[in-house]
Amino acid sequence: MNFRPYILTIAILMFGTFGVEAQGKSANSTVVANDPSATGPVKPVPGKDDWTKTWSVLITFNTIFNSNLEHDPAPVRAAGFAPSVVTGYQVRSKRHRARFIYGLSGSRYTRSTDLNRIGQYFGASYRLSLGSWSWETEGEAILKGTNDDRETNNQFIGTQKIGYRFDSKTRANVYFAYRLKRFIPEDADRNSVNPMYGFKLSRQFGEKADWDIGYRYDENRAQNPRQSYVRSTYDTSLKYQVTKGDLLKAGFTFKPRLYSRTLKVDDLRVPRRDRKYSVDLSLRHNVSDRLSFDFGYAFEKQTSNDIEKLYNDHQFSFSLFYRWGNGETIEP
Repeated sequence: MNFRPYILTIAILMFGTFGVEAQGKSANSTVVANDPSATGPVKPVPGKDDWTKTWSVLITFNTIFNSNLEHDPAPVRAAGFAPSVVTGYQVRSKRHRARFIYGLSGSRYTRSTDLNRIGQYFGASYRLSLGSWSWETEGEAILKGTNDDRETNNQFIGTQKIGYRFDSKTRANVYFAYRLKRFIPEDADRNSVNPMYGFKLSRQFGEKADWDIGYRYDENRAQNPRQSYVRSTYDTSLKYQVTKGDLLKAGFTFKPRLYSRTLKVDDLRVPRRDRKYSVDLSLRHNVSDRLSFDFGYAFEKQTSNDIEKLYNDHQFSFSLFYRWGNGETIEP
């Protein structure tokens, strides 16, 4: 495997960030702020009322072993290396917050696969807070795919969120999003629009635990009806601060999906139905304010009435993180 293009790209981006001037102050701390991605408080900018400006750079070197790389009934094992860099800039006051994020990632596996690629992320958002309520508008562009569905297309997403904080430890968000998916010309019939909506409820317990639960419904309306489907996503996650420098994370996701296409089961033609289950665990250790590492394990299983879409997948990962900036780490 040739890693020179990835190492060179990251080096250029690292060098370019050294000239950024540090100023501003980070957000109020919670149990999540004890996550090693936070880098500590920042002094406010003088003469700007309560406005603060912060920036961050996060570099990740991730290695992974995958027991079923292509998610096929006959598993194919592969190991991979996936470096990435995420830069963020934020301007905020008591009521307003604007964020700008750029990310660059690459992946290379020991097998030939479409997942060997370089992807980019562009994101911008604006949030207005009024008392317990908040209103946030977000735009994203993902080139060559970096999302949890392992897609390798281009995506353009607009999201509107409305949040409410019940108290200092409980908050909720509802949102609506509209996504465009664009594939290479050979797969143009898979181009689609993808409206979705959902909610997330988060609760902090004491000073160490943070729990959330969410639901999302989306429709994939493709040019080729065979690629059209409706899907629900149920997910929950827990973060627990084991020690000052150790953060334990656990999550579970269930995704039932119903396709427009039909297939023959016994003597009947019925719509294709998939059910995907995934569990993930990770432990992150803070070596210093800038350096941390993470051990992770994930298991994914899909059941389906299409026997060619059944699979199990185990993933073991080790990630190394290095960050710098003048406030919290700003990520998508």
